[in-house]
Amino acid sequence: MKDKDHTMFGVRVYNTKTKQHGVLIYTWKNRFSTNGGGYIDIPYACCVDMNGKKYDTEIDNLTPLDD
Repeated sequence: MKDKDHTMFGVRVYNTKTKQHGVLIYTWKNRFSTNGGGYIDIPYACCVDMNGKKYDTEIDNLTPLDD
């Protein structure tokens, strides 16, 4: 976990992968190794779904919701 950020704490989001609403807790960059021996950082988010279950997902799967 790298560059943990709580700036967007509390933003309501829609997860396009799971088709569920939730609340964003924090974001970070998840580092993966590549076949070439380098690394790639993928933006991730920690969220809580409407049932109170915490989960991690790629930021690209989330859409912010308006109140």
